[in-house]
Amino acid sequence: MTFLIIPEENTRIAMLRTGEADIARISRIPVKEALSAGMNVITKENAAVVILHPNMQWTSPVFSDIRFGRPSTWP
Repeated sequence: MTFLIIPEENTRIAMLRTGEADIARISRIPVKEALSAGMNVITKENAAVVILHPNMQWTSPVFSDIRFGRPSTWP
């Protein structure tokens, strides 16, 4: 399996049409176009993406203590 990161949505759709790609993420806007071209469109209702940005907290001296974050049941 090969994963390609294609940032441009129109390129992803073109790759689907030409057979260069078997699956791609598209936004809501081109869904009608994809359906009219005979493509299968699968949606996931109530889906969400959670992104965590740790913002380099490992540079803090507090986080360099090996005991930080260890459950009390650890040796």
